[in-house]
Amino acid sequence: MIEGFIFGTLQGIAEWLPVSSEGVIFLVQTNFFDSLTIGQMIRFALFLHLGTALAALLYFWKDFWKLLKALFNYKKETGEDKLVLNFLIISTLISGILGILLLKILENAGDSIELSGKTLTFLIGLLLLFTAYLQLKKKRDTS
Repeated sequence: MIEGFIFGTLQGIAEWLPVSSEGVIFLVQTNFFDSLTIGQMIRFALFLHLGTALAALLYFWKDFWKLLKALFNYKKETGEDKLVLNFLIISTLISGILGILLLKILENAGDSIELSGKTLTFLIGLLLLFTAYLQLKKKRDTS
């Protein structure tokens, strides 16, 4: 129960910061709590993202309601709402397909390769540094 509270709090804070909230969850899980398989950790992180999605839905409920109405009147829509719906539908489908494929790959890799907490921490650290590099590069390009 306490683990869930800690991870929920971490997710709530890290989700709105320019860091990987899943990376933070993985780092805390592998270094401070009982080890889970990679598949279990990913599923747990996705469950935490569900809470973030619900919080965002509550905050943006007017926009969500507007887009939901536009979805049911899609053929009649001509403006910005239709463009936003197209973007959301396409990006959700692509993300979902890629996410399922990556989950299956990681689950299979996790079954065949035993990753220690130190190895996983190192890999996540490298990925977080790569993310930081991309964000700094993008910031320099837009400046």
